[in-house]
Amino acid sequence: MFGSKPKKDKRFKLISEDTIGLTSFTVVQDMHTGVNYLITQGVNGLSTTILINQNGEPIITPVEKEA
Repeated sequence: MFGSKPKKDKRFKLISEDTIGLTSFTVVQDMHTGVNYLITQGVNGLSTTILINQNGEPIITPVEKEA
């Protein structure tokens, strides 16, 4: 009724988080493509990059549909 909206699928899934000193590292998975990204945040700002394997190819994890 009021305020009810269809459930929106989340685009990114949190895979892991870690902190070293003043820098935080977060790995997320794109739920549409399976591509994994590393988000780094520290005192000098924030950056996002695609995680790659030893052959320089993007790391792609099969997307699991949540029930």
